[in-house]
Amino acid sequence: MERLERAVDGFTLFELVIAIALSAVVLLSAGNLLINFGKFSSNVVKSEASLMGTALGTFEEIVGKISTADKVTIPATTITPVPASSTDNSIEIRVHPASASYDPSHTGDTIYTYWRDGSKLKSKSKVGAAAESAVRIVAEDITLATFQKDSTLTNHIIVTLDAQTSSQTKEQLKTTAIMRSRSANLI
Repeated sequence: MERLERAVDGFTLFELVIAIALSAVVLLSAGNLLINFGKFSSNVVKSEASLMGTALGTFEEIVGKISTADKVTIPATTITPVPASSTDNSIEIRVHPASASYDPSHTGDTIYTYWRDGSKLKSKSKVGAAAESAVRIVAEDITLATFQKDSTLTNHIIVTLDAQTSSQTKEQLKTTAIMRSRSANLI
């Protein structure tokens, strides 16, 4: 019986099956890697956007309250313990209700207090003679929160808020808030 001669420049069926199987494994691994990288990148972007949205919202809340304040107090010491290495302080903002008539005794005013405790910016409020509200966390991942009187202008307060995500992205928000109330008193 004569043997058929094998062509020199071709692949056998077995070699083709092995090559296709290996190519499929490589392509599936690469696709899985790309999908996981896409999910990771998306989570990082969402985390940073959420952090900055919360920090910016809190920052605007504080500045807005200062701009309508009757009285702002920046105590020499913080009202809640913070790490010894922290230079943060607290701020107490007294706001007269917009709907109420002016009361020189300020008994109906709302007092908002903000301070940083660890990496959380916290606040509480008190309306008139009512009991204080529960402490609430208004922002997280805060590395610095300071409130300083402007040395030259009596109704100006410098507000600084630093935020940092777990991916080490750091943002700083800083502005000078101006108390616009005619009876504003900065202590």
